[in-house]
Amino acid sequence: SRIYLSKIMAKYSTQEGCDKLNETIASLYIESIIEKKKTVRFQKYKEIGDTALAKAGLFPENISKVLSKNYFYDMGSFAYEECYRLRGTKMFLEISNNIEDFSEVIFGAKNCSITNNILELYELWRRTKSSFARKRLFSLGVIVSEKEVLE
Repeated sequence: SRIYLSKIMAKYSTQEGCDKLNETIASLYIESIIEKKKTVRFQKYKEIGDTALAKAGLFPENISKVLSKNYFYDMGSFAYEECYRLRGTKMFLEISNNIEDFSEVIFGAKNCSITNNILELYELWRRTKSSFARKRLFSLGVIVSEKEVLE
């Protein structure tokens, strides 16, 4: 699973990967359900899962209020479960069942490069409610309330 997550982060950190993130999950889903070949359908579902995980984990600050993080979790979880059904690879079932945790791992890895700028970390936490950002703030002596709301 760790190697797979590393591959997702590497894939979506390139320009080509960022361009792929512009594809909508809905259009990928439509392509997957009309596809007859199992191998191509598997690839489509895998792409849905990877895209959803990358958007939620690498770029949560860009998620609109219309499509919440839960949309990406639900679509990613569904897609990875379909990958498991089509291939029987347990890793996909593990990701499906723990997609929020995997998203946080990706988010945490991305943000390890963030400096100890408390204002930047707080703003990141306020926008995303990331447990990684909250823990990092706590380690710097800042306690944030779970009751604060997203704007």
